[in-house]
Formats: sequence, structure tokens, C-alpha cells
Amino acid sequence: AAWKALSFFYSGRCGFEVPGVHIECHLDAFCRHPDGRTIPICGGWHDAADVSQAIDKTCDVIIAMLDLADAARDKEPELCARVLEEARWGLNWAMRTRFGDGYRHTSLVKGIWTANFRGDKDDMEGQAQNTAIHNYTASYTCAFAAPFFTEDPYFSDWCLQCAREDFQFA
Repeated sequence: AAWKALSFFYSGRCGFEVPGVHIECHLDAFCRHPDGRTIPICGGWHDAADVSQAIDKTCDVIIAMLDLADAARDKEPELCARVLEEARWGLNWAMRTRFGDGYRHTSLVKGIWTANFRGDKDDMEGQAQNTAIHNYTASYTCAFAAPFFTEDPYFSDWCLQCAREDFQFA
């Protein structure tokens, strides 16, 4: 069941070509900070049939994946490695879609597959929010994740830095 679930998440990756399933997608989806800055929000996984994404749902999945990786570490190292690869995909998105000042992408219902060209009529833009619950959720997820990625100290340190900052913003 774990392998099938991982395949399902892999097929739902956003901003990534999944051979035989979909091309790179939502390269023209952005989040706007109140000060006017924007960040791309492709990445992570589509978390519903409407190809939406939300930080809270992504973090729930990451925590579940890390729990599975921990349980599989000694008994099934190949499964553990694959789970960590997929969890890292989600973590990368969670940390990349923050502005570093408490504002972050929290959710966007996309509803369509876009042409991936910025400036045409199918562009999507969410509004960054600075909310305690989303910052707490991201903080505990990144803090929990950091020890799983110590073989890559830059990534592990990025997790810890984001965890500390988001906790303070919350």
C-alpha cells in the first residue's frame, strides 16, 4: 500500500513532468505579497481533483511520510529512501513558497491545467497571508523533517532555519 500511495503522490506532482500522466504544469501560478512581490507556487502536489494546493494539507502529508520513513528505516531501507525523496519534494515547496517575513502562500484552487506562459489569460495568482496557524504548521513540519535529511546539511539547515523563522512569525 505504501508503494502505491507514493506512486499516487508522484503522479500528483505539480510543476513536474510525470511521464505518461501530465507535462510540467502551473508554471504560471504565482502568489502575491501585499508589497507586490511574487513567487512561483508550482511544486508540491495537487491535493485534490481540482488541482489545488494548500500548505496545511501538504504539511499533513509530509508528516505522515516522515512517520512512514521512520518506521521503514531499518526494515525496508529502499521504501524509506523513496518516502524521503517524496517528502523532500513537498518540503521544498513548503519552504520555497514563503516570503521570509511571515507571509506565505497558503492555498489556491487552480481548477484547470494552464498553458504555462506567464502573461496569458489562464495565469493564476494567490494572495500571500500571514497567519499564525499556517506558520505554526510549517514550522513544526520543517522542525520535524530536519533530522531526516542530515546527509544533506544544506537542506537540513534550511528546514531548521525555516522552522525557527516561521515559529517566530506565528
